[in-house]
Amino acid sequence: MFGVSIDEIIGDKEVSEVIRKVNAEETVDGSELKEIAPIMKPEKLKESFEKIEKEVKESDGSRGR
Repeated sequence: MFGVSIDEIIGDKEVSEVIRKVNAEETVDGSELKEIAPIMKPEKLKESFEKIEKEVKESDGSRGR
């Protein structure tokens, strides 16, 4: 919109990459989510957390086989 990248606004390429992944609905891990939680909308944070939680439960279930 203003010709400025998210990297330039945030000032941190790692955080910018996590934001990109969340917006693209890609998988992020808990530590990545923790990094951007303070700047996320509560609804999006909850959605992302629930996705991680579901994946962890599915992963734990498959280990017991």
